Amino acid sequence: MVRIDDQKIYNELDEIRKKIGADKAPYVPRAPYKSVKKDLNSFEELEDLVDLDMFFDKETRQPMFVYIRDHTVGQFFDKPEKRHKIHFIFCQTLRDMKRREKIHSRYRQTNRDDNRYFIDVKQVPKEREVSLYPCQNCLSESGYLCFDYAMESSDKKEIVEKFDAKEVLDFLWQRVDIFRREMEEQGVESAAKPAGRPRGWFHISKRIRNLKKFTCEGEGCGVKLNKHPGCLDVHHKDQDTRNNRDDNLICLCKICHAKEHPHYSSLIGDCREKIESARRQQGLI
Repeated sequence: MVRIDDQKIYNELDEIRKKIGADKAPYVPRAPYKSVKKDLNSFEELEDLVDLDMFFDKETRQPMFVYIRDHTVGQFFDKPEKRHKIHFIFCQTLRDMKRREKIHSRYRQTNRDDNRYFIDVKQVPKEREVSLYPCQNCLSESGYLCFDYAMESSDKKEIVEKFDAKEVLDFLWQRVDIFRREMEEQGVESAAKPAGRPRGWFHISKRIRNLKKFTCEGEGCGVKLNKHPGCLDVHHKDQDTRNNRDDNLICLCKICHAKEHPHYSSLIGDCREKIESARRQQGLI
């Protein structure tokens, strides 16, 4: 493999510039965002960023991504699916790593929104910039684009490969806004309300959806969404996210869920078409 010498290329281009009498272009920042790139040297530092199950920079209060910096040579030169993944919520993968005390991994936090990230590669002298895929546990537990492990493999692959960091950051801001509105509706001070969903909510939700046979319990609905499980939510009847008793949890398709929480409408996305199609196929409309 030929290693490109960036300085050599720069010198050659600069010689051409001088020959044609062109001025140097003024420096323009490469990206339009305020870049945050900080190393986290322990799992405790990573957990300090967690709020609402998401990662926030302590200074800017902006949603963050975190990822493992260190890669092997094989991961670097192989396809993106072989590299470490981008995390945007404190998902099952990270919880498992904490339980197994795998705190030797060096993490980096960033808010880059161009799908390019700096990594360190063993036996390669300097940082390298690569694309990274999102963690599928993050996609599933956050409900991003209605991602669910029960989806068709082709649908999951499409969501992973079309990962758009800017869209994910926008999605995270929507989650923050929804949480803020819920607190305002209930008249609860933020300091008095638990942050985000309870630990293990992904497994609670999965069990309830299986128990209810992936059927929406919304009034006049009854659509079965076993083919589109990511479009079915679990709703707390008493609006208390701490009360996870079975008799307080019901299944609602995202359209019916938005009737209970109007501000959820921004998160329906592609599910609207899938739900309406399923309703037609099942003779419900």
